[in-house]
Amino acid sequence: MKPLSPTNILNALLFPVLLLFILPILILAGVPEVSNPVIAVILFTILISWIAVSANDTYDLHYDEEFLYLNSILGRKKIPLEAIEKIQRSKEGMIVRGVTSWHYEINFYTYTKMKKQSINEVHGGRKVTEFVDAVRKKNSLVLVQLS
Repeated sequence: MKPLSPTNILNALLFPVLLLFILPILILAGVPEVSNPVIAVILFTILISWIAVSANDTYDLHYDEEFLYLNSILGRKKIPLEAIEKIQRSKEGMIVRGVTSWHYEINFYTYTKMKKQSINEVHGGRKVTEFVDAVRKKNSLVLVQLS
């Protein structure tokens, strides 16, 4: 099994979990914006909801010659590579600290009932190209837009 996007869950949960730990510190420190009990309950509810949705909808992606594996906190799903309808790269790369990163989306045929999945890859990386090759071996009709 090859990793395609193995840190999606970490990336999705890191920020809300950090905020969840920081919020009680701000409340205990008496920061007026969050010390009001009503505001604190609302913020906790928003953060817990954010974490729950992220845990339910975010997957680390791996693949082999037959399947795309979507690993989440709640379990694993496997989607046949034939069920991938489109792989599309964003029009512009994102530059962070001088390194260009590209955002890709994987769309599935509707019968899978799966939401589209995202991949980020540093410029010059080969994992998306290798994944596209594996998908094309199983689905010659896949629409690939890498430019």
